[in-house]
Amino acid sequence: MAPSRFLADVVTREFSALRIAVVPHGLKLGNGLPNLRTYDRNSSITFAYCGGLSPHKGVHLLLNAFLSLHAENAKLRIYGAAGINEKDYERKLHDIAASDPAINFCGTYERPDVGKVLNGIDVLIIPSLCYETYSFILHEGIAANIPIIASDIGHLAEKVRDSYTGWLFPVGDESALGEKLRQVMDNPAILNDIKGRLHDLFCPLEEEEAFMYERLYRIAISKPQQEVQPAR
Repeated sequence: MAPSRFLADVVTREFSALRIAVVPHGLKLGNGLPNLRTYDRNSSITFAYCGGLSPHKGVHLLLNAFLSLHAENAKLRIYGAAGINEKDYERKLHDIAASDPAINFCGTYERPDVGKVLNGIDVLIIPSLCYETYSFILHEGIAANIPIIASDIGHLAEKVRDSYTGWLFPVGDESALGEKLRQVMDNPAILNDIKGRLHDLFCPLEEEEAFMYERLYRIAISKPQQEVQPAR
């Protein structure tokens, strides 16, 4: 079993005989109400990143892209912290952002508070430089009715449809990310149509994930078991 079609395809390319069921990870019910904010051309925008502060997550790209825009109607919030071996990277991020008071490092939050965090932002940015086999924050954002701007890599590109349910940019392309940010800043009203289409995306709850696993196990135990030959 795999949590995304992307991961299932990666495995079956190497092990073509395997049959892999895709069972997405479920979300906890009650983590907040959907973000129902609407926008016009004069709306101010709060962008946010939520996740670990590690080089492969691409947070430096986001900071540089945002700084290049000299935004007057936008803010950027960074949620998360670095691991013990990545404190130098965290300091580098703070140094990059030091010249712009519109960038806020907000620290970490507890899982029950994710709904409150997402209700305080307008666009979620996921600038990963590596394959994401699954992304909880991506699905939490979609469930909270938050448009996403993400790298076109791994499961992110599987879930986000460019200019329809969010925006994709070429992985590692700081300039292209800046263009997506600028697109939203120049016309915040475009978020209304994106938010109206997020309901089309499936984000299962934990209970639905459990049901899918139970169904697969029932199918497995209902099939005749092959006799295992002892090793010689």
